[in-house]
Amino acid sequence: YLFSEDTALMATEIKDPMLLDVIEKIKANPTELTGSFEYKDAAMGASIACYEYINEHGWAVVSYDSEDNIFAMANKSVMVLGTVCLVFVAVICLVSWLLIRVSTKPLGYAEESISRLQSLNLKKNHKLDSYIGKKSEVGKIATALDSLYSSLGDMVRTLSDCSDSLNESAVKMTDSSEVLLSCVAENSTATAQFAEHTEKIANTITHVD
Repeated sequence: YLFSEDTALMATEIKDPMLLDVIEKIKANPTELTGSFEYKDAAMGASIACYEYINEHGWAVVSYDSEDNIFAMANKSVMVLGTVCLVFVAVICLVSWLLIRVSTKPLGYAEESISRLQSLNLKKNHKLDSYIGKKSEVGKIATALDSLYSSLGDMVRTLSDCSDSLNESAVKMTDSSEVLLSCVAENSTATAQFAEHTEKIANTITHVD
């Protein structure tokens, strides 16, 4: 050992099987200056060793540790990354839900307007006024509903005017019928009187004869 964390090992003979294995690997391939391998340590369990061979001095720098310690930071990073991804997914879902809710809210107004038409309520839903004339799908629906409401309103007003005219004509016809009935009654009375006078005259002429 030239250097070691355990100062008691410095300048002593190497007996660690892992280090002896590193020496054997270097002897087997002296031109390969770096390498790594996995091994089973009696104290740490599954471990990984990395070495770098310094050819001009015949030294080898060896670094080793257990797999748990080596991958602890990577595992921690994976956990942090997983947590961040979950947070981002939750935020994206929330934002998407809000956007969908805001985007589909006018469709609720359109449904409400259609329900009003079904109930023959021709009062316009002014919640759709801000969407009328726009090129979006909601704008097209709002524009169509506004036109439908206007057309139905005009039809109802026309029918109402016609009904008023018919009522007025009916009243005039009723008045004319009453006048006609009165004239017929008067004519009937005059005819009866004329017939009575004619009969009297006829009777008088008969007596004269």
